[in-house]
Amino acid sequence: CWNPIQFTFNPSFRDTGAAILKGDSIDIVQEILDEQLVKVQTLISLPQAQHFKEDVLRQESFLLTTQKMSELVIKVQSAWMYLYPVFGSDDIKKALAAESDAFATIDSEWRRITTRAQVHPQVTRVSSIENIVGRLENMDVSLDGIQLGLKRYLEEKRNGFPRFYFLSDEELLEILGKLMKLR
Repeated sequence: CWNPIQFTFNPSFRDTGAAILKGDSIDIVQEILDEQLVKVQTLISLPQAQHFKEDVLRQESFLLTTQKMSELVIKVQSAWMYLYPVFGSDDIKKALAAESDAFATIDSEWRRITTRAQVHPQVTRVSSIENIVGRLENMDVSLDGIQLGLKRYLEEKRNGFPRFYFLSDEELLEILGKLMKLR
């Protein structure tokens, strides 16, 4: 059932060379996962399933791992797409050196994962990438820390110039980038 199902990618995000999973492919995988999990959980509750319980439990484990992986890919990809342009600025890299270094590590890891996933886009192959869930969980935690550092930085700028409170984070980053280039 799972062998022909594949993730699809946009080849490059904003000329970065990094592949991005297409939303519709993730939606299809999520839909099939939800359907299959209901079937497996129903099957587990049947008395006849005791004869092949190990197979059913193995399938359930695959489905739960793949579901967790898909959810994490969505979170990590979204945060990566937001932060990539931010840390493309040399001024932000200088102002947030620790966060910039952490993002560079995540960027490298994200590219390794997506490159491998593009080569073998079948859901079964992507979900079997060594420690994929753990790697994505670590990236998610790091990205949360990076975003927290960025938020503190923007808050400091807003405290220094109260009119910045009326701007979104994106607008403030754009203005700060222009101001730093004028120096």
